[in-house]
Amino acid sequence: MVGVSIDSAFAAYSNSQRFGLLDENRKAYLAPDQILDMYAAADSPISNNNFSGTSATKSIYASDTWSPIDTLHITAAGRYNETQVKNTVATRTAFTFYSLGSYVSTPDVFNLCPGSVANCPTTGYRVGDGSQLLKPAETEKFSYYSLTLR
Repeated sequence: MVGVSIDSAFAAYSNSQRFGLLDENRKAYLAPDQILDMYAAADSPISNNNFSGTSATKSIYASDTWSPIDTLHITAAGRYNETQVKNTVATRTAFTFYSLGSYVSTPDVFNLCPGSVANCPTTGYRVGDGSQLLKPAETEKFSYYSLTLR
């Protein structure tokens, strides 16, 4: 028997945080209107990381059984795999941790949010875009090769 195979995979993951509150039963809920307007994480998600990755494995394999006599069977098999992996990762922090309280909105002291009313609460604070806090994405590539004989 001789064969070939090609296997591919894709994975993606993103993660963000927001300020929330707990009720008397310790059930979490979001209520930006109950948190001070200066805390940006109450109004918009703060991104922690974004990940995407692909992998592709190409394989060739063979197997055969030799029977020199009726009561003796000798089987040999081999497989060669070549795998290529590529990941892209963007993170907010590297070796340090910043609490959500560190991301604060600042009052607009020159304008009272002209233009987009949706992005400006009535208090005059401009809500930042928490998804823009990620560092530039880094790409990593790996190659794996294996030969298995049995």
